[in-house]
Amino acid sequence: MLRRNRDALNARFSQARRANRALDGAAFTEYLRVCVEPTVAAFVRSGGSEFDADQLVTALYDVALELVGGDLAGPGARYPVLSRMWAELLPAAVLHFEGHPRDAVAALSNAVVNLSMEPGISAQAWLDAMLDLAPAESLEQLLAFGQVVAWRQGMAHFRLSALRVLDGLSNDVVTELLGAHVPAERWPLGDEPSLQAVAHVGDFLGLGGVFDSPPEVLQADGHLFAYDNQGCWTIHADRYGATLKRYGRSLPEGDVRPAQFTVQDGEVRCATSAARYVTPFAPRSWACTDDMAVLTARHSHRITIVALCSS
Repeated sequence: MLRRNRDALNARFSQARRANRALDGAAFTEYLRVCVEPTVAAFVRSGGSEFDADQLVTALYDVALELVGGDLAGPGARYPVLSRMWAELLPAAVLHFEGHPRDAVAALSNAVVNLSMEPGISAQAWLDAMLDLAPAESLEQLLAFGQVVAWRQGMAHFRLSALRVLDGLSNDVVTELLGAHVPAERWPLGDEPSLQAVAHVGDFLGLGGVFDSPPEVLQADGHLFAYDNQGCWTIHADRYGATLKRYGRSLPEGDVRPAQFTVQDGEVRCATSAARYVTPFAPRSWACTDDMAVLTARHSHRITIVALCSS
């Protein structure tokens, strides 16, 4: 299929090369061989029409140009897991691309890039889990599975959307994704939960974090935020991980809601437990919800998250 469309594809490459002189022809050719041809071959073997195959080739070629040209994929690129995803997951999923191959490939590629950029998250582990799943029934279901797996890998900001996905699946599919039990509680409680530091999130901008100066935290309408002199982020945390997501440059508008967690004189308490957590530092700022307390220290760029949790 690539050979049959050689003239049109070469014209696309020449146009991209004029816009980006750093685009390496040899690296791109290798990417086509290793990462594009397997998906095209899988589609042809499935009995796909010649017209749809040509549409698929064009879509794969254009997205590959963007990724290799942007040094995101290919030999020595920033996100090597992208090449593996193209070589292994796309051929398995190609039958779900009908009508929208570019959108499908772009969505899966963006997922890998976002996972690769998130501190403490393994895009390789996400891909391993996706390849181990039973085949999805549609592109929509595949992307939904991807979000659930990303949540399990530590992308805590996907928690609510992942739980909505699971609510719409059969017990057999849920077991395939998560095991026999879907943990509705944010934290594992067990028989004797205690108040403890369950996670840390954030770091100095120069060390791969997001904060230019030591952050402060606040609660608005039941949601937790962190901010410094450069902007504001939402705080997300549960049993699988903790993440920060950019909110904007200004602080949120909203009222502070009463919460079951409280902080006073460096001590965290929860209304549903006699347990207490004494902070190892004098908190600079703190904010609480019914699920957790978040605290910052005066000279630190990290946020400590305290919750009622079993060990």
